[in-house]
Amino acid sequence: MAALSMEMLTACGVSPENREERAKAALEKKYEMEFEITEVYPQKFGDLFYRVQAYAVEEPGLRFKAAIDTEDDRISDDLIEKRICAAISRTLGENLDRLPGLFFLYTYPGAPQPLTDDLGISIRDYVALNSRNRFTVDLYVFPDTGADVKAVYDSLTDLLKDSEYLSVDVRLYFVKGEQLDEVQDILDLADENSMDYKRFKQSLFRVELPYESGKLQLTEREFTEIVRDVL
Repeated sequence: MAALSMEMLTACGVSPENREERAKAALEKKYEMEFEITEVYPQKFGDLFYRVQAYAVEEPGLRFKAAIDTEDDRISDDLIEKRICAAISRTLGENLDRLPGLFFLYTYPGAPQPLTDDLGISIRDYVALNSRNRFTVDLYVFPDTGADVKAVYDSLTDLLKDSEYLSVDVRLYFVKGEQLDEVQDILDLADENSMDYKRFKQSLFRVELPYESGKLQLTEREFTEIVRDVL
């Protein structure tokens, strides 16, 4: 009975001690980069694969997840997806130089993403792989004391400058300084699906910012009416 139990545990993927090494090797073979595994998730009974969280040594702040086949170490992962989302956040952030205050942008997929192993693919080329490609952008703003609503609105009209090809759902959250630090700390270790991140957002006032072909679809008067009690 003891021997049978041990075989069952091994078959279910519960006991192998080399999962971390196998995942690391599979990622490095696929991308020809050095990786570190930060977490190996418990394997569900009956699954023929196991999941890990990892990051590339040259990009320690960009964590992603991968699933590795227990039989032949075939691997699927969201590294490219995470890299594109981070690139979108950087690009849009550069357009907010007029925003009166501090801010943090977090981008994540709002629809199933195309499959590609091209680490060097541009945002535009990645988006072109699937015409239904869509992203969600969470924008956290800690406004300057006495920040003018018009100045905030004007900066938001520039958000998608030169990125009109992006289909995005933008959600604006006004936060305090410590909350701006907190959300970044949460996302250093987790992603948009974590309960910590979801709980954090629940307590915040949210403004949906509709964009179409890169243009903000709220007038200044409409925006002022929405945020007048929080800004």
